[in-house]
Amino acid sequence: MKKSGFTIVELLAVIVIMAVIIAVGTTSFTIITERIQETSLKNKQSYLEIAAIKYAEETGFLATNVDHLVKLGYVAADTEDGKVINPMNGEALNCQVIRLTHDGHFFYATYTEEVECNNDMPKSNVYLKIEKYKSLDDGSYDEREKVEDDEDWVNQNLILVATFLDINTSEEDVVKVVWKSNAEVIEKEVNENYSFRDQNTFVVQAEQLINTIYSVQVFMKDGTTYEAQIPVKIDKQAPVVFQDEIKVSLKDDSARSSEVKVVASDGNGAGLARYYVGPNSNCLAVSDIQYLPSESSVYKTIVGRGIYYVCVKDQLGNLSEPISTKVIDLVNFLPPTLVVKEDPLVLTSESLNENYLFKDNILTDYGIFEEAQLSCNPTSASELTAHEVTCTAVSTNGLSSTIAFLVQQG
Repeated sequence: MKKSGFTIVELLAVIVIMAVIIAVGTTSFTIITERIQETSLKNKQSYLEIAAIKYAEETGFLATNVDHLVKLGYVAADTEDGKVINPMNGEALNCQVIRLTHDGHFFYATYTEEVECNNDMPKSNVYLKIEKYKSLDDGSYDEREKVEDDEDWVNQNLILVATFLDINTSEEDVVKVVWKSNAEVIEKEVNENYSFRDQNTFVVQAEQLINTIYSVQVFMKDGTTYEAQIPVKIDKQAPVVFQDEIKVSLKDDSARSSEVKVVASDGNGAGLARYYVGPNSNCLAVSDIQYLPSESSVYKTIVGRGIYYVCVKDQLGNLSEPISTKVIDLVNFLPPTLVVKEDPLVLTSESLNENYLFKDNILTDYGIFEEAQLSCNPTSASELTAHEVTCTAVSTNGLSSTIAFLVQQG
């Protein structure tokens, strides 16, 4: 009799073929979806660049991010809370930076992978700029002492100078110049007695440390306002060595040497650069070759016996006050000193119940070293089996001392 339908082998073959077709179709669908998302992202980036160019043309500013463009109305958000969404991964693009340039005629925008979420990010203006100069002792400046890099630190006062970049902007049309920082606002009127050139400079004086943004606003007769900003970084502050953090440990008993660890900080200044550990107590008299470079705030070096001093320089050459570490001077190789307190030495029934520790009866002197270990046998009053107690102290220099004393029970 003739059979109808598929055999098991034929059914399996059909299933395999269908699985292959589905897999190929799924892969193709995934590839097509990714390409659509990539194209969508590129289109969105182009849209953001065009919006940034419009923003630059109307304001003259050369720095912005997506969130700033949304809040100013140049870009439409994708969500009600103001987010612009990346079609590739669904994440917000609001902090992405768009860089703008100006060739003297036109603006150009470039969408970048840089991230800056602060809408108060430093602005440069195509029509106005600020230049920084190191201030001379008399309050003037030399154009050869210009600070070229905005992020550079200096250890002297600065003079800020506002100048126009647009040759078509007339200085005679300026009516007011306003200098601002997070600490002060200074207004300078421009009139028949004081020209723009008289009012376009500002002296930044620092007692210790300044790390902030200074801005200038220039107001014109026709109501136009130009603005520029620049970072100001002045560090006259000396680094600080934390004396309590200075540690000395025996490195080589036979060679009579020790390792000194020094912890220092330059606060929010330019940063630490070099250190010195040696016998010279005058940091200014130490030659540059004796200052050792370091990339962290913790320094380690090997010294012999003697009195040593610590000096630290920051990136600008500001010097810390010399600190004597009192390293070694024979103390390094002496064991700790133990002394039994005169009172209390008599145990009562109350102290037995309180688990009185015998090491509390010992005064220890480790010299320049921190306590490493102090133990007694027996340990506490509750463990007392005899009237004699023995206590041993071990210092971080590896040396130890032992003391024995009698305990009376009252």
